[in-house]
Amino acid sequence: MIDAEFGASHAGFVPAGSGNVETSLPPFDNFDQAARAVLARLRADTGLALWALTRVEGNDCVLLAVDDDNYGLQAGTYLPWSDSLCARMIGGAGPQATPDVLAEPGYRSAPMLRHARIRAYIGVPVQHSNGQLFGTLCGFDPAPRGPELTRFLPQVRLHARMLGTLLEHDLELAETTRRAERAEMESMSDPLTGTYNRRGWMHMLKIEEARCLRYGQSAGVLMADLDDLKLVNDSLGHDDGDALLVRAARALSRAVRDGDALARIGGDEFAVLVIGVGAAEMENLRARAEASLQAVNVQATLGIALRGTGQSLEQAFRAADLAMLEAKQRKHGRPRNGAASPSGSEAQ
Repeated sequence: MIDAEFGASHAGFVPAGSGNVETSLPPFDNFDQAARAVLARLRADTGLALWALTRVEGNDCVLLAVDDDNYGLQAGTYLPWSDSLCARMIGGAGPQATPDVLAEPGYRSAPMLRHARIRAYIGVPVQHSNGQLFGTLCGFDPAPRGPELTRFLPQVRLHARMLGTLLEHDLELAETTRRAERAEMESMSDPLTGTYNRRGWMHMLKIEEARCLRYGQSAGVLMADLDDLKLVNDSLGHDDGDALLVRAARALSRAVRDGDALARIGGDEFAVLVIGVGAAEMENLRARAEASLQAVNVQATLGIALRGTGQSLEQAFRAADLAMLEAKQRKHGRPRNGAASPSGSEAQ
């Protein structure tokens, strides 16, 4: 009897290496592929016109993956988080499955309904293992549905938990890879300060931009320009100038977080690349950097910028450099001369 039941329940089992293409299920190549497959399955099963996996970043909600047959939305789109139905769902203003959002007092006044025709809605949170909100898995349709919509909730919740698990492991792997990459970049380091040089900096901007796009991560850039390097070189000699650069690099290293990237990108300019931060964190970083530099008697001018909506990390780099330049002009009441810019040559 046991053999009969076992044989019946495993009638479709194909041993590994059998080569049966129709029944083999190779793993997904990456998280993006897995997310797209889940969204496609949910749209086919529920009939809702759009399914999306979102990430909440500060005041924004970024669409990491989208399966859309109606609204014209694409992965990488940023939407105001506070305007969304998902924000209200997370806040407990309405149910996770809503056949008609106009019949729900907590949903029908959501600002996003003024910009998109949405009547049916399903949304569930996607969380880290520590309970922190990552984003949501949600579906929309321009037509109302019946009460049977709620029967899909267990399936959606299961997919949200699986995607949250996959995403957390993917982010941990990305962090491990990031640290390994930086440990291997000795050829891209500045021999005087031990920080990355300009070549290493531009390489990091490129690879981290790809990660920001994939995971919807925020990022920021801090620029620091030493005020007195030329004066020290001219009056005390280049040995003292080199000592000033080393003190500055060590002070900035103490101010940044473990995992942030520090580079000397010009003769008297340093840059810091910070992942997963908002405006408040960047302001705190600037304050820590200023205090750390002042503690070792290094005078510097700082500028910061965030990688915002529709902006690349390289654009944030240039914006931080411009903010630093403007601060320096205000400080000295004149344009800065002779300092390196983002398009300048690599520090040696």
